[in-house]
Amino acid sequence: SGFKDTLEAFYKEVDTQLKEADRKTAEFAVGKRQSLHEIMIASEKAGVSFKLLVEIRNKLLDAYQEIMRMSF
Repeated sequence: SGFKDTLEAFYKEVDTQLKEADRKTAEFAVGKRQSLHEIMIASEKAGVSFKLLVEIRNKLLDAYQEIMRMSF
């Protein structure tokens, strides 16, 4: 698998984590059995993964801009 496939798989994993955290939060809000501890862990895990994804995107954009500034 190449870089694109790895990045796409990571994006899907982050999306899954965000949806899971939202689902757990919604279930807690309506009174279904979810421990607050599990909700906080899921939310933090999703948040850290999302921040990493944004940083990867920023680094890729920086690299692209640097390449575009190069003169051949």
